[in-house]
Amino acid sequence: MADDYTIYDILNFLNDLQGDIDEMQAAVNNALNNLPWWVPDWAIKPVYDEWNNLCDEWGAMIQDVEDLVDNVGEAWTLRAAAAAWRDQVDNKLTGIPGKVAPGQLSSDDVFSGVSASAYRGVIPNQTAAMNAVKPQYTSKIADGLDDVADAINKSLSTVQEALVALGVAVAGAIVAIAGAAAVIPLIGGIITCIGALATFAVKMMNAKDQLTTDTQTVQSAWDGVKTDWTNFDGEKWPQATFA
Repeated sequence: MADDYTIYDILNFLNDLQGDIDEMQAAVNNALNNLPWWVPDWAIKPVYDEWNNLCDEWGAMIQDVEDLVDNVGEAWTLRAAAAAWRDQVDNKLTGIPGKVAPGQLSSDDVFSGVSASAYRGVIPNQTAAMNAVKPQYTSKIADGLDDVADAINKSLSTVQEALVALGVAVAGAIVAIAGAAAVIPLIGGIITCIGALATFAVKMMNAKDQLTTDTQTVQSAWDGVKTDWTNFDGEKWPQATFA
């Protein structure tokens, strides 16, 4: 799987690929300019048509990748948020349940009567509530943030692999086009690239769909967290918490 900074690798590769596209354009123009004089216009026109189609596809492909990169989010920011939930919430509660257990409070020796009895009666539920924060709430939030970060990396990994495959196809087409002395090799090289772009588009769609599915799974889990008040309702959580 890609790491959290694969997004920068993709941008760099995209720049390199643009350079290859420019090189291929030069190769096509050079090949067209050096075709034998006797090659008829009707034979050359399909090359121009396919080349124009390919240029349109290039523009769409580059825009598609840039849109994904601009909107996919930052995996490292999500992981930092997950760490904050663990450090600032989970760790803050560590050991607290034991401190409010009967016999642990300094007021136990002087606090007596009906109120004291009532308070001691709710301590077990409040202790259970504090113990439930991590497994029932913060862990699910933090794990979800990490899961979304992983989903971003998985999606970007698919895009990166697709770009590499596309780059290989372009490199091969450049060689074929550069050595072309006839129309058919030109068309063949261009069509090869169009086919590679079509394959890339499918992989891009799969990457987006998978990212959507993975993030929706996390959202569903979080929706459950918001509605599950087991261990927290009524006297199971100190009223001061809600003040």
